[in-house]
Amino acid sequence: MKVIFPLVALLFLFFGCREDIFTSPEEGPGSFTVSSSPQGAEIFINNKITNTITPKDFDDVSPGNYNVTLTREGFFDTTVVVRVESGKRKIINVSLQFIN
Repeated sequence: MKVIFPLVALLFLFFGCREDIFTSPEEGPGSFTVSSSPQGAEIFINNKITNTITPKDFDDVSPGNYNVTLTREGFFDTTVVVRVESGKRKIINVSLQFIN
C-alpha cells in the first residue's frame, strides 16, 4: 500500500502536466464552405474526389491547409488553398473562368 499511493501520485502528476494529452477547445475542428460561380462544380480536396458539388459545407475539419480544386466542364480547373483554423468557418467563393 505504501508503494501504490506514491506511484499513483507520480502517474497523476506526469499525465496532469502533459499538455498534449488533452485537447483544449482551441485545438478542435474548424469548417469551411465552398461555393462557385457558376454553381455545380465538382470538389476535390488534396486531389481526392469528395463526390460533392458546389455549394457545399465541410464541418468538423482538422485544422491545417487544404488544396481545394473545383472542376466543371467548359471551365478551367481552379485550385485554392484553404487554411482551416480551430473553431472558425472559412467561406470560399470561386469564380470559374470559361474556356473559350
